[in-house]
Amino acid sequence: MRRATLFCSAFRLAALSACRSSASEDEAARIAVETTFRRYVDFVGRMASDSIAALYTRDGELLGANMRTIRGPDSIRTFLSSFSNVHVDTARMQTDHISIAGDEAVQWGTYSQAATIAGQGMVHVEGRFVAHWLRQPDRSWRLRRMLAQPTPSGPTRESSEPSLGAGATRDLTLPGAMQRMLATAVPGFRPYSISHYAAEYRAEYKFSDRQAMFAVIGDFDGDGRLDVVMDGYDGRRQLRVCIFNEAAGPRLVVVDSVGGSQPGDTTSDTFLIFRRRGLVHSNWERALRLTTDAFEVDYDEKAGVLYYYRAGSFHKYITSD
Repeated sequence: MRRATLFCSAFRLAALSACRSSASEDEAARIAVETTFRRYVDFVGRMASDSIAALYTRDGELLGANMRTIRGPDSIRTFLSSFSNVHVDTARMQTDHISIAGDEAVQWGTYSQAATIAGQGMVHVEGRFVAHWLRQPDRSWRLRRMLAQPTPSGPTRESSEPSLGAGATRDLTLPGAMQRMLATAVPGFRPYSISHYAAEYRAEYKFSDRQAMFAVIGDFDGDGRLDVVMDGYDGRRQLRVCIFNEAAGPRLVVVDSVGGSQPGDTTSDTFLIFRRRGLVHSNWERALRLTTDAFEVDYDEKAGVLYYYRAGSFHKYITSD
């Protein structure tokens, strides 16, 4: 009887271990699919037709409303290259769920895109998508099928203000005018993403529609319009830039600049926090009354520094140690 009990216990432990291993493998697959998908979204934003097509399997399909099925990387590349009169201003795709079944994955999510069509102006489309992924012999993931379905309401005017997504990646979306200002003023600049921050920092950080570790949205100059400050890299320097959403058009200010190589993933211990207008206290300085929104740079185990805009420039105020 004792031998039978021990055998049953060992069997249950083996079964539990197998379940945990399977769950771990599925989670690793979800991360791999999401990582490849982020590359796909970046390529869409740059209309890099060659790179987009290369992420499809040899019989991969691109599908959409009121269009024929585009099959195979060569046909997909040709189809996308035909949109030479379209400039993508912003491209946002957000994952809702990824299901894993062996070497296959199905991904559901939403998308939003603003584009300028030559001779027609700017349009904004949004909707839902579903993607079917296949794991390849080299363990990479490729698209077998991508279907995008726009919302029934059709194109709408693009928002004039920046926004932060509510999904797992907390994507930052900039209006087309801000995108163009950023590309002109700081060529090559790319905002960071939450992947630049270690898991323990992400777990403790309080995300909102105003803050996401690498970016803060607020009315910094008090004109009633939402501005944005973001940390990123331009290929040579780590930069903190602010884009003011002014009535005459966006205006960019470089808040901080640090030379050197781009920090690797999950290494940054510096993140941004939104601070609402009001009274701010410090152990080091006299209390400060904010008349506009501001942002704070929080350094792990070091003093925090508040940045507030006044009389045409940003000023610093030490908040903690």
